[in-house]
Amino acid sequence: MAKTVPRMVFRLKYWAVSLVLVSLMTSCISFEPIHLNLQYDRMDEKTPERQGVADQRCGMPGVSIIDARSNTETIGRLRQAPVLADGLVEWFFEGLSPLGKPGQSVSTAAGPFEGKALQFDIAIRRVAVYDTTVRLHATLVLNARIQSATDPPTERLYRGEGDMMSWTGSKTELLDVLNLALTDVLKQMLRTIERGDLFP
Repeated sequence: MAKTVPRMVFRLKYWAVSLVLVSLMTSCISFEPIHLNLQYDRMDEKTPERQGVADQRCGMPGVSIIDARSNTETIGRLRQAPVLADGLVEWFFEGLSPLGKPGQSVSTAAGPFEGKALQFDIAIRRVAVYDTTVRLHATLVLNARIQSATDPPTERLYRGEGDMMSWTGSKTELLDVLNLALTDVLKQMLRTIERGDLFP
């Protein structure tokens, strides 16, 4: 009997401490939506600027972008909080600006598309950001309809990924991982132009 009482007291203390810890942990989790004002910050210093693309004498397309996501309310979550984003299309335009000016087709003077004006008509299919225990991950998926005046249009699917450590779970980190994913998409699209194998 003497041994049973201390054990019961120990168990009661254990459960009391556990409840306090759980309460503290859950009280730190926010369920309020996180609003992001999307702004592009190039996350790879090696990604060429518009002038760099021209110097490489690659095709320089114009760009049009539409938001074709099935879910336009949120772009993901951080812990239990939904993440909302403003300026999605403008953010894409800013990130893809090395490809060409919005709404314009630029004639190429040399390179694989000599004498052709390219146009990228982009449909954003998915923008997602979420956290795991210690990391943030972002995914961008888009369809691009690429055409010139002399060739039939061709369809390409691009998927960009961003991944980084989550130190603070701040808005800045969410923007950074999204920009990593957009930079990944940009690099893929530039490679498409450089290869010169868009059209049969």
